[in-house]
Formats: sequence, C-alpha cells, structure tokens
Amino acid sequence: MRASVVGRDCSWLPFALFLVLAAGLWLEISFEHDSAARPTAPRCQPVPRRSIEPVFTNLTVEYNTAPAFTYDVIEGADVEGHDLANVRSNNVELLKQTCNALTECMGFNSNGWLKSKVSSRTPSGARLFVKLPLAAARQDSAAAHLGAGRAQVERLTHVLQPNINLTSLQEQALRQLRIFTYPVHLGSMPRAPDDYKYGVERRLPQVLASSPYAVQQPEEATHFLIPFQCTAHRYTVADRAGGQNAAEAGLASWIASISAAYPYWNRSAGANHFYVCSHDMGSSAVAQLSRAAQQNLIGLVNTADRRDGFFNVHRDLATAPHIGDGCDTCLQGGTRLSVTREAWAGTPRNRLAFMAGNLQRGPVRPRLRQFFDGDPDFLLVDGTLAAAHYRQALAESEFCLVVRGFRVWTPRLMDAVWSGCIPVIIADGYELPFSSLLHWPSFAVFVPEHDVPRLKDILLAKLSQAPLLRANLLAASQYLTYHSNWVPLDAFDILMLQLAARS
Repeated sequence: MRASVVGRDCSWLPFALFLVLAAGLWLEISFEHDSAARPTAPRCQPVPRRSIEPVFTNLTVEYNTAPAFTYDVIEGADVEGHDLANVRSNNVELLKQTCNALTECMGFNSNGWLKSKVSSRTPSGARLFVKLPLAAARQDSAAAHLGAGRAQVERLTHVLQPNINLTSLQEQALRQLRIFTYPVHLGSMPRAPDDYKYGVERRLPQVLASSPYAVQQPEEATHFLIPFQCTAHRYTVADRAGGQNAAEAGLASWIASISAAYPYWNRSAGANHFYVCSHDMGSSAVAQLSRAAQQNLIGLVNTADRRDGFFNVHRDLATAPHIGDGCDTCLQGGTRLSVTREAWAGTPRNRLAFMAGNLQRGPVRPRLRQFFDGDPDFLLVDGTLAAAHYRQALAESEFCLVVRGFRVWTPRLMDAVWSGCIPVIIADGYELPFSSLLHWPSFAVFVPEHDVPRLKDILLAKLSQAPLLRANLLAASQYLTYHSNWVPLDAFDILMLQLAARS
C-alpha cells in the first residue's frame, strides 16, 4: 500500500499552486484598483521593473470638481527607474486620471509607466508628462509668470551651475530691481545699421519698457540705463579706428548730458548705471571716460573677453550675441531659418563638424583650415552659404565650430544653439553668456586654441555624449533666446537677474 501511494501521479500539484498564486495576485491588484477611487489616496510602493507589474486596464476616476493638476509635456525625455506602476494603455487622459488619483505619482511617460520622481531625465524616444498643480498657472501679473517659471526651472536644473536657484534669483529681481531709462533726447542717437549681430542694443530697451523692472520716475530707480548705441556711433565713420573714436566720444557725451540734467550719476559715480554695446569694441567704449567712470559703469557686451583690459568679469555682463527675433534660429545676416526644435531628433546628423565664415580672420581660424580643410568629416566654408544650404548644414552636423576671429564672440554661437548643433567653443578667455548661472559644459564642448590640431580626436571622443549634450542644449536654448516683450527667464530676463544679483 505504501509503495502504491508514493508512486501515485502528482502532476496536478504545480497547477494547483499556480492557481493559488494567481488568485493572490488578482486580489492584490483588485485592492489597488478599488482603493484608487476612495476619498483618501492610497499608499503605493515603488515596483521595480523586474517585479510583477500592476495592470490598470479599466481604471476610471470620478471628479466632483475640476482636476487639481495639469501636465507639462517634455518631448524626447524619460526617467530611468522610479516606477510606481504600468498602465497598459496609451490613452493620455486615462494616464492623467490615474496619476491624479495617486499622491505618489509625479508624472508618467508615453509608454504608460507612472513615475514617483521626474527630476532626473534621460534622452528617450518617449514623451514625459510632468504633473503640476493648476494653482501655479492661475496667478496674476508677474507672479503668474514667476509661477510658470518655477516649473521650468525645476526641470532645467541640469543645465544650471551647482547651487543656483533661479526661482529665488527672480523673486529677488522682481522685488528689488527698478530701472529708469534716460530720455533719448539727452544724447546723440545716430541710426544704427539693421544688423542682427548688434540687435541687442535696440532690443533691450524695448523689452525693458514692457517688463516689471521699468519705472517712469527716476526717484524710484535702483539702476539707470543709458540708451547709448555704440554700433550706431561706430558706423558714422567709415574706417574702424575713426568709428571706435566716434563711439567713445558718443558715450562720453551721454555721460556729460545726464550728469548735467540729473543728480543720479554723481551720487553713485556711475556704479548703478549701465549701457549696452554689441559691437566688437565692447567695454572699450568707455576709453574716453574718467578713471572712476571706467571702473564703475556696467557694460552689457558681446565682446566678453577676460583678456581684454577694459572688460571686468566682476562688473560687466556677457550678452547672448544674437537677438534672433524670437525665431527658432536665424541665419548669418538675420534671415529666418525654418529649423525647429522638433525637427532636431528627426534629422540624421551624418557630419562630424561644420563652420561657415571668414576662415582667414584672427589667429585660430587659419589653423583650423590648415588641419581640416578637405577632411570628409568636416565641412569648412570660407564665406557664407545660401539660406537653404546653411540650414541643411546646421541640421546635418553633430558639432558646430564657434571659433574666435579677431574677437572672442561670434553670432554663430546662437545659430548652433537654435539648430541643435552642439557648439564647440574655440575661443580662449571667452566669458560665455550667463556663465555664472548656466553650466555650459553640460551642453557645449570646449577646445583650447592650442589644441586645434587635436580637434577631430576630441570630437570623436565626445560623440557618445552627443544625445545628452543635445538634450541639454534644447533646455538651455530657452535661457539664451530674446523675445520682443518681457518673457520670464529668457535672455533679457536672465541679464536682469544677473544685474540684480550684483547690486
């Protein structure tokens, strides 16, 4: 008898065990399903990808009032890990309802993964939906812009310098910074050339007038803008040296006029006054001023060269050197390009490096041509390209070379930024725009001038990082773009934050 029991067929036991486990799993999922609609939000523990995935296929959430959340959509991004659950549906509204019901849910991706954390981003073919309180979008006036800016700052911190809190800096600027612009009739105002490279001189006073920083009464001001345009004075004379002298004399004339008409320059010896000069002369426009004025007057300049005796990195500010009219990108000469940020991912980038410009100018560009002209991985154009060809070259290149000419800056920096072509900075001493706030190495490559012969090896070694650099470049481009009116945390606003922080 005992032998016959041992030999009995027991193949049904594994199947029975499977049924028991399946029933337990069904009960667990049902509990989570049912609890999602309860008045109190459930506690949902993170589930690793390799563990059993909770499946919500028919979940609906009824709201007695409007949902308390909205969602910010970030294209081409995802979060590695931090998974709460997987909703096997591509219905975005269903995913939103599910995430709204879970207090632990901070967002979800287009593959249906609910996320407990959305701050650590990686490039991806997915879309990331970031959960935001609606209240931030319902504030008034500048506070509403600031609320929207907070969400933007939260998701762009990876392109900022360590310990930089843009929200705090903007709150400080909105609280403290008040700017009075001197009347234009006080100084000479020759017509500036219509040249995109120098457009910041005209754009900044226009945007300032639409911003919360502008005041109409000088008694209310903490800072004063001198509406002097160095480029306009420069081109009143044909030759470069004569134009430089005319610009220096023009600024000196402005200082004399405002000193006679208002008391504010003499009270501070010019320390809370600033001007904008986009031309190559940069901070040297102050050359005919007194020694005290040269030391105190703040310059917002394109030529931000730490090796220039007139530029002071602790006083002057580097501007984003290309207004672009708020378009996605603009060609050399100011012509609009149709390259859009959405097109970045879809364009194959089969060329290693590209540059178009005067390759004879300055000490570095001729060496670039010497080593890489004719290299099949480089496209070097000595001159300019037609719009369509320039657009195509930008879109097809992994890296765009931003090489100093006679001066450290070039508008090609912004052509690269707006077209998603990773900038390669070859300009020793260049104080890049907003470098006290933006972490440029997270979205650009730096090559010392003496390393030009090794440029190709350096770029090939960076190729594996190109997707991440480009994703960061997209984020940083928002900080580097000007608009026709005040937009929180655009290029104009970042300049104002820097100005306020130095007060």
